[in-house]
Amino acid sequence: MEQTKIENITQLRAEIARMKSVAKQQEEVVSKNFLKVQNDLKPENILKNAFSRMTGLDSKGNGVLQDILKFGLSLFLQRFAIRAENKVEEKIFDLLASAAERFKHLFKKKNKKTED
Repeated sequence: MEQTKIENITQLRAEIARMKSVAKQQEEVVSKNFLKVQNDLKPENILKNAFSRMTGLDSKGNGVLQDILKFGLSLFLQRFAIRAENKVEEKIFDLLASAAERFKHLFKKKNKKTED
């Protein structure tokens, strides 16, 4: 970077204006890069990028093979989600049933104590 000697207030003001312009351009670049990183970290984009890397196909293409792979991946993820949902549902129902049994047992104990 070339340094020039500032000899008067006009040159100083011009240099300050130039530096402000450079700083603004750099802020815009940083902002664009931040938005790109933020966009790349969205779950759907992570999945698209992983799919593209695994298949070697661009997610913007219209090939039949790509459509089949997308359908298969979608079906797999849906089945995985349904299985996970069913397991969570079973756990919640078991937990609620267990809590209900404990409350019944607690109330039976309380009723026995009040009867005695």
